Amino acid sequence: MILGAVQVVRNVADLETAEAPYAQAGFTRSFLEPSLTVHPAKAPLLSGPRPALAMTHLTVADELPVELTAYAGGPPAGAAPFALEADDGLHPQRVVAPTHDPKASGAFWDLLGARADPQGDRRFAGPLAAWRLGLVTPDGPSQRGRTTLDAEGWVLVTVLTTGLVTDLARLGDSGLLGRATEPWTEEVGGRPIEVAIVEGPAGELVEILQVASRR
Repeated sequence: MILGAVQVVRNVADLETAEAPYAQAGFTRSFLEPSLTVHPAKAPLLSGPRPALAMTHLTVADELPVELTAYAGGPPAGAAPFALEADDGLHPQRVVAPTHDPKASGAFWDLLGARADPQGDRRFAGPLAAWRLGLVTPDGPSQRGRTTLDAEGWVLVTVLTTGLVTDLARLGDSGLLGRATEPWTEEVGGRPIEVAIVEGPAGELVEILQVASRR
């Protein structure tokens, strides 16, 4: 079951430079990973070979966290699937996810727990207010097959689940997915997590996380 949106991910050319405005705005670094090996499962979602990435996770009270990534192996490349409406450009309010097919993209977000109100604006359900990220889907060209994790900009919405395998099967059965990774396990911030990434009908990229059992 999807519990809510737990972060948005911005890929940047230089982690230190990108992090500085967040620190000035009151965000706290909850962890830093200076060099993580890029899992092979990510390859179809990257612009080319990327041996490693740096990552930092930033939080501020009662708001959705932001994760910054910076991939090694050259400058950012490819297309970012999202824009972000944010106070001062930093505090996330709503994700902007353009689509050429509102019906298909709407069904995709429905399966991920971002339901539409009568005006068509979407919001993730979640037990914490910070996880109830807003989302809008204006008209835009299809980016399916072209969006990348290593592009400059907002590249991922991350959701937390209690049943990764079940959710992936449900999404796969929908016929809405483009590219999708197999699940893998890695340790980030000292915590083991199970991860998969899926692509929606217009190139939307969503990371699905499940906290793994410690062994």
